[in-house]
Amino acid sequence: MSEASKWEIVDGLEVPCADISFNWPSGPGAQLDVLMHFSRVVEGIDADVRLIFANAMHMAWEDESLGLLDLPDKLPYCLDSEFSDWVFPTLIIKNSPLATKYADKAFAADDPSHAQVRHFVLISMNDLVHVISADMPVVEMVQADAL
Repeated sequence: MSEASKWEIVDGLEVPCADISFNWPSGPGAQLDVLMHFSRVVEGIDADVRLIFANAMHMAWEDESLGLLDLPDKLPYCLDSEFSDWVFPTLIIKNSPLATKYADKAFAADDPSHAQVRHFVLISMNDLVHVISADMPVVEMVQADAL
């Protein structure tokens, strides 16, 4: 059974994200570049977070109101008292059937890379993004609307 856990990309970040934008060009060496717009949340933080997935295998975007791709029933929430009704914005789905399908297709079961395939879920007030990646992304704090 899959389980959602907080993926703490920045120490102490306990506020929701307003919007998510992304770019995934084609071609050799293409990287999935995701920008989480935290700075657009009133009483949030004044910076945004950029995630660069060098080995993304799958990405799916949904309007937050749809939620058609399965998530575990229990999701962790933000600890900040002002935002405690909001789901934590960055999750890793443990025992994800989707991540397992991608790992099985890309790697032999005994290949160490098989165990490195993860299912990331990025949640904002307006978007839901699922990423399956063969490694952890690079995480950067960026000035609001710098990119």
